[in-house]
Amino acid sequence: MLLQETALNHVASAGVAGNGFGATREMSIRKLIWVVTRIHLKLRKFVDRGDVVEIDTWVDAAGKNGMRRDWIIRDYNTHKIITRATRFISY
Repeated sequence: MLLQETALNHVASAGVAGNGFGATREMSIRKLIWVVTRIHLKLRKFVDRGDVVEIDTWVDAAGKNGMRRDWIIRDYNTHKIITRATRFISY
């Protein structure tokens, strides 16, 4: 859930959260949306309720009709990496 929320906040801040689906204006005109096709998680530790974390996310091209989104989740106090994730999205 934290990964999805961070991704939605990221696309909203970039101005491409059209119609609630995170689509660019051009995609909306063509009636296209992004669809998650796979996700890869590398857990070093589970996050417990009440833990404070810091999440970084960014996107990268992944071919002609898609992109890749990456995350790093760190313990807020120690800055140690807890989880890495990569999600592939097609449209």
